[in-house]
Amino acid sequence: MSRADMQHIAQHFQDYIARVYDSPQQTAGELAFDDQMPESDDERNGGGRQGIKVVIDWGALDIDRPVQTIRKGNDTDTIAELLKLLLDTFKKPMRDQLVELPIVRFPLSTNPTTDFLNRAQNRPYSYTQIPGTDLYFCPHSQRSQKVERLKALFSRLTLPDGSEFPEDCITVTVEGDG
Repeated sequence: MSRADMQHIAQHFQDYIARVYDSPQQTAGELAFDDQMPESDDERNGGGRQGIKVVIDWGALDIDRPVQTIRKGNDTDTIAELLKLLLDTFKKPMRDQLVELPIVRFPLSTNPTTDFLNRAQNRPYSYTQIPGTDLYFCPHSQRSQKVERLKALFSRLTLPDGSEFPEDCITVTVEGDG
């Protein structure tokens, strides 16, 4: 085999590895194993430069901050940033809820290899650590399902005083880059 052939194979392998990982933060133990789903956010959601956009109206939550928009390079990072903000802002009361209520597919977990198990494959779904915490979430789902499940989550969450999240204080939409 020629050097050019080897370089082509090496590039092909690198491209394959990049597609298998759901997010650049993951390690080999955190691969997306579900063969039924495409490997990346873009592939899973039909290609293109769309993404989940989250807008938080902090004033509606009685917090003195300006309205904040979260839109990272991929859906997983956007959701991880949202969860980090909720945990940082509302502390233990929010943590207690997020380890009980499903985020996208499962509640947050400190033990993702067993809690995010794909039983058909006997391997964990992909997962991502929430920055600055010991918690992980499983982003493995189609974009439309992520949006619907996040909306359902916000309809079930309560504030630390026990009151409901005000309607539309957090909006989740899909937006293109254009």
